[in-house]
Amino acid sequence: MISRIEKKILGYIEDHIDVLFFAIMTLLTLVVRYCLFGIISKDFIESLEPWFNHIKDLGWNGAMTTQVGNYNVPYQIIVNILAHIPGLEIVTLYKLVSVAFDYLLAFSCVLFVKRVLGKSDRKVLAAVFLGTLFLPTVIFNSSAWAQCDSIYVSFIILALVFLYENKFARAFILLGLSFSFKLQAIFIIPFFLYWYFSKKNFSLLYFVLVPLTDIVLCLPAILCGRSLMSTFEVYLWQSQYYDSMALSALNFWQFMGGEDDAFSPLRNFAVVFTAALLGAGLYLFMKTKGKDLKDPAVFLQTALWTMFTCFMFLPAMHERYSYGVEILFLLLVVLGMKRYAVFFIVSQMDGLVRYGGYLFGNGYDKRIWAVINILLYMAVTYDFVISPYLKQYRSKLD
Repeated sequence: MISRIEKKILGYIEDHIDVLFFAIMTLLTLVVRYCLFGIISKDFIESLEPWFNHIKDLGWNGAMTTQVGNYNVPYQIIVNILAHIPGLEIVTLYKLVSVAFDYLLAFSCVLFVKRVLGKSDRKVLAAVFLGTLFLPTVIFNSSAWAQCDSIYVSFIILALVFLYENKFARAFILLGLSFSFKLQAIFIIPFFLYWYFSKKNFSLLYFVLVPLTDIVLCLPAILCGRSLMSTFEVYLWQSQYYDSMALSALNFWQFMGGEDDAFSPLRNFAVVFTAALLGAGLYLFMKTKGKDLKDPAVFLQTALWTMFTCFMFLPAMHERYSYGVEILFLLLVVLGMKRYAVFFIVSQMDGLVRYGGYLFGNGYDKRIWAVINILLYMAVTYDFVISPYLKQYRSKLD
């Protein structure tokens, strides 16, 4: 026979089941990350750890004025701070920073769903928060790989929220924050241009806030003696650093240029070709959806397509560079259409294959998975860009 105390406990659980479930699952998002802290990636051994030790050896001022590895200055400042924290292993310090931004990313996604997609139900918002934190690629990126893609993507999502709300100064400052940590923030810039041509309600001068924000974040290093120009040279150097068209990215260049050949003859072509695709998308968008960009579905679809296009066709893409696209696919699921769930599942399967291949040496045929990813891109392009134009064109004929 059940005791009186057990009845009270079970009654309390039943009355507060939603809150308790959310609290326990949030705790588990931390536990599952901690379980992966022991994984040491090749990137950590060959790059992150040596860079950390170099920064530590340079001392505070030396690390502020000397470029180490291919970190941008704001992240190098964070590592410089970490280097002065005693008692924790280097890999743990890296991962703690990345995990902290996982939670900012989850909050950003909740804010996007609430303010852009107009979903305010607490259960939906809780599901988005937990769904983001339990997303396999998000977990493995920070907790196993010790990478920091959640930082720049968090700021991209927040920038999109404020863009949607016509709070342009905040949107461009957040875009600048994203750019300050990762060059891949440029993937979302075409979408900001789409908004500019469609809505015509902000000046191009707002884009100046992007480099200005970067300068502000670099001020600690500049005050220590680092030149202003050197804070921008990091990205110029990064753009010339890799000599392959694809770096395990399952995109178009797995078939053209690949991962072994020098990419100098194709690099400029890839950039121009990507610009042409985005320009064609802008044309079709202006012919059909331009005036409907305040529609939450159109807003999200267009942002996703522009980022996906950049990942699929720009040169020297790493497998991790689709991180933002995967987050937008997750947000797309909230809209509720079944095909969006299929898009999301395929993107996550693709992500798991890439992460498993890098972290655990799981063998996979990159070209087969590149085909799957290209088919996903084609489906998204048809659904988001081409189909609306064809519908409008046929309606005019009728």
